[in-house]
Amino acid sequence: MKDDEKETAAEISFEKQEFYNWCDANEIDRAIESMDNEDRKNFEKIEKRFTKAVEEKRIIINGDQLEYTVSEKSPNKGEKFTVRRPNGRAMLAMDSFKETAGHQKLQNFITAICGVEKRDISKISALDIKDYKVLQDIALLFLTD
Repeated sequence: MKDDEKETAAEISFEKQEFYNWCDANEIDRAIESMDNEDRKNFEKIEKRFTKAVEEKRIIINGDQLEYTVSEKSPNKGEKFTVRRPNGRAMLAMDSFKETAGHQKLQNFITAICGVEKRDISKISALDIKDYKVLQDIALLFLTD
């Protein structure tokens, strides 16, 4: 590593490094230089929300998994979800919905990666937008990679 690269790495915040580590552990491409403008902007929004949640200690990284603690804005505040890499169950959770039912597909996917039983989907659908967007962002990272 060159000296100027070492300085750049040293300047990265803990929260951003946690985001990078989690992306790398999950094989999520974070090379923004290869993204078009729209994808870059969307990725940067996701990174910002994710790092804010790490800063607020709502996200704790554990290798390729993370623990998400629901904020005080949601009715189930303090509840913890362990978000895992998607498996076949998560992909199947999006089946049996029409193409126009994008939100239902996404909520079912989020439910699956959070280890929530389908019958308990209200744990996800009742979340305040502050919590929902972070989990939505994580789901989108898995789905668009």
